[in-house]
This record gives sequence, structure tokens and C-alpha cells, in this order.
Amino acid sequence: MPSQQRYGVRDEYTSLAWLAASSALRIGRPASAMTLFDKYANGGKSLQVASKGYYWAGRAALQAGQLADSNRYFERAAVSPDQFYGQLALERLGRKVPAPGGLPTLLVTDAQRVAFQNKRLVAAVRQLGMQGQRSDQTLFIRALSDALDNDGERVLAVQLANYISRPDLAVWTARAARNQGSNFYYRAAYPTHNFAASTGRVWSLAHGITRQESSFDRDVVSHANAHGMMQVVPSTGREQAGKMGIAFDTSRLTSDPAFNVMIGTAYFQRLLNNYGGSYPLAVAAYNAGPGNVRKWLNRYGDPRTSGRDVLTWIEAIPFDETRGYVQRVLENSVVYDTINPTMPPASGSVHLSSYLGKTARPG
Repeated sequence: MPSQQRYGVRDEYTSLAWLAASSALRIGRPASAMTLFDKYANGGKSLQVASKGYYWAGRAALQAGQLADSNRYFERAAVSPDQFYGQLALERLGRKVPAPGGLPTLLVTDAQRVAFQNKRLVAAVRQLGMQGQRSDQTLFIRALSDALDNDGERVLAVQLANYISRPDLAVWTARAARNQGSNFYYRAAYPTHNFAASTGRVWSLAHGITRQESSFDRDVVSHANAHGMMQVVPSTGREQAGKMGIAFDTSRLTSDPAFNVMIGTAYFQRLLNNYGGSYPLAVAAYNAGPGNVRKWLNRYGDPRTSGRDVLTWIEAIPFDETRGYVQRVLENSVVYDTINPTMPPASGSVHLSSYLGKTARPG
């Protein structure tokens, strides 16, 4: 199925290919599964789909005793070091996840620069910022990131993000590039904040959650009434503040990013403690709530138990949003480990399997 097919057709095809491939692997037909995972990888357009399909094709090839094919598929997945399965493929190949590089400004021609500055969306983003209309500016920022056609324009968008102090534009630009098949892996697309004291032992996770939840937009309020950088729901924030013995004010969740990160990080740390240090379970609970995680543990078993494959457990999560959320937060966290490997929980170790736990066998 060519990747040029419209999204609806392509998404239906890849969903069916994934179902067929995972079913073949489950019933002990790894050679067939390998072929089907390959079709899944080639049926999508995004690097997320490609790296996932190639990684699982590599696993299936291993089970089929086809070592050469396995390494070939892991190599294909590994071209995406910012992706969950690309990171696992790198680990399987004995390599580290590289840190994101600096912006390749040489990609930008003078003509591109002029054309970019003349875009109506760029003018709207600038004007709304000068008028202090951040909510409206956010809408145009997302539209602009989706409208960029090449990496030269994306570099200019990230430079604009830095100039107007809207790091979310850089994040949205990188995200859109990934969905369009471009490996736009640069440091500027991974913002950091200065709240190390608040994030404590989970610096990388706090950044990984923030990047996925709000793209570092301090003012955003979701349809589910989640607020600010770490998308804290007021009722959860009030409960957490009470446990910490500090005053709570809903308005501070958007007006005071440091307060938001302090509350959100403390709540995540609490979840992490409740799940015995399991990052996948804590991240899933941060998104979908402890009640849903409890149901999934009863239904699919406990990935902390010896013999359980944590990757299979994650892929079994029935909520598309939460399944993707767990993978995006953990992959973000690994990249943040490469940016600042001295901060916890990395402390020099940059491996996705260290977040997945004892059942996280990268092959």
C-alpha cells in the first residue's frame, strides 16, 4: 500500500496489517509475522509507524532464526533515534541513542528565508504575540507547523520559536516533521525548563511528560480541563498540594509554570512509588488514571512479573491515546537523558530498557 494513499485508507491498512502480524507472531508463525510487520512498516507514512514495524519484524525474524534479516530490520528501525522502537533497535544493535544535534542552518537558502517571512501564518504568529493573544497565537502556531514543506522551513520555524519565546512551536514543528516522514532530530525541539529542584529524581521524565502534554505551552487548558505545562487537572492538583502541605490556587497552574511542574512532578512521583518504580505503569496512570491501569493489570497481567513482556503489555493498552502516550513520554525521556545525562534518573545510563524494567528485553 503506497504511503501516498489518503490517511483514512492508509490508517485502515496499517491497522489490519498490524493485527495480522501480531496475530501470526502470537500463534507461533514468526516468518509470516516478519513479512506482515514489514508490510505494516511500509504501509504508513510516519517514522513512528516505520520504526515500530521494522522493530517487530526484527523480533519476528529472530524467533524464525533469521539473524541476517533481524539485523537488517533493526538497522531500518534504528534510523529514528527519537522514536520508541528506534531506540530499542539501537539498543539491540549495541549502540547508544545519540544526542540531538544543532540546527543545520546551511539548509536554509536566502530565497527560503524571504518566502518564510512573507507567509501569512508567520505574520499572524508574530502579530498575535505582539498583541499578547497567546491562545489565538497557539492555534496559528499549530497551523504553521503543519504547513511546513521541507526541513529548511522547519529550521526557520524553530528559529522563530526561539525569537518569540514559544518553545511549543519548535516541538510542534518536529512532531509534524516526524509524521510526514522527516527525521527532524535537533536539540531546539527538546526545550528544557529551570525547575530542577522541583523535578528531583525524575528530571528526564518531567521533561518527557511536559513535552508530550503541553509541548511546553504554559497557558494551554485542554478539553478535559487539564492546565499548563504538565496538564494538571485542578482536582488532582488540589489533592497533591494538600499532601505536600502547600496552598493551592487553580490560576497558578497556568500563571506559574514552576508551580505547575512542582505539582505535576510530585504527583507523577507518587504514582511511580505506587507502582513499585514501574515507569510504564506510572506514565499510563498519569494519562488514563490509576483506575484504568488497575483494569489493564487484571486483564493483561502484570508486566512487572517475571516472564511478562512489557512491550506486548504496552501494545495491548486499549486506549490509542494512552498507548501512544506511554511510548512518546518514554522516548522523550531517553532523549532528555542524552541532553543531560547527569540528571536523574539517567545518571549516565541512556537506555530505553532501563525505563521499561526487568522485562524489557530489547530483542
